[in-house]
Amino acid sequence: MKIYVGADWRATEVVCSVAVEDGPVRRIMGARRDLSSVTELLSRVRALAVGAEVHVVLEAGAPG
Repeated sequence: MKIYVGADWRATEVVCSVAVEDGPVRRIMGARRDLSSVTELLSRVRALAVGAEVHVVLEAGAPG
C-alpha cells in the first residue's frame, strides 16, 4: 500500500493533503516549519496505513 502526501510550504505553516493508495484526496492537519512538527506530521501519516510506503511531494523553493 502507498500513501501520497502533498505539502505546500507557506510562510508560517505546512498545509497538507493526503491520499491512501486509490482513495480520495483529503486535507489533513499540516505542521509548523520545524523538525519536530514535521516529524509529528509524518507519524500521523504513517498511522493511516501501518507499513505503507509514504511518498511526499513538496513545493520547491521554500528556504525551510
